[in-house]
Amino acid sequence: MNHDVAFEVESTVETAGHAYVLARLLDPGSKVEVSPGATLGGYVLDEFVDIPAASGAPGQRGDLFAFCLRTSGDRPKFAEGDRVILQTPGVA
Repeated sequence: MNHDVAFEVESTVETAGHAYVLARLLDPGSKVEVSPGATLGGYVLDEFVDIPAASGAPGQRGDLFAFCLRTSGDRPKFAEGDRVILQTPGVA
């Protein structure tokens, strides 16, 4: 069984040979897990980071995550405003 969670792409960045997709969780409170074989928008991920919101900071957006793409060449497939699904394979 798969666990699918929806995100909206905020931006992308490449640093030190790694490509990241910064995306906002569309259903706050959803459980986000990235296990081996997880994909974002159909592209395989290596890992993710939950970016904590700074309380009281004007303009701060919550529920922002950074996803590291396994293949940096997949970065151009993500554009600001795209809606993408995180698919995590279920554990048998």
